Amino acid sequence: MHPRRTQERDGAASPRRPRWPHRDAAPFASGYPFEACVFPKICNSAFGRINAVQIENLAKILRDVLQRLDHTLGGPPYNLSLQDRPFLRPREGYWKTIEEDFHWHLEILPQLIGLTGFERASWFSCNPVPPETAARCLSG
Repeated sequence: MHPRRTQERDGAASPRRPRWPHRDAAPFASGYPFEACVFPKICNSAFGRINAVQIENLAKILRDVLQRLDHTLGGPPYNLSLQDRPFLRPREGYWKTIEEDFHWHLEILPQLIGLTGFERASWFSCNPVPPETAARCLSG
């Protein structure tokens, strides 16, 4: 699973979840301002297993999230990454529970600030925007 846990509830608003009709969340301990994640409603460990309808829905969700980021932040550059399950090698007892333990998802990281000396030297992140604030701004 992703090292940063998220707080989200399908269909319910929370301080860290914008009021969007799909599963997305501001990570519980986001490392960057306005960092966002998009998860499939139907949990699946492999992105390659999604069907055409899910791809169409993902495209709509991604467009909505990116438009909200663009409207709220003025169109900053961003990194978009797909977090997919690792390559599975046939080894006894290896990755036995990957289907239950890992869920593919997208991470969206707007590039709003540069890394400081502290962040570069320590590998710790200093995020000046709390996830609750980012979710409130993106909710409109």
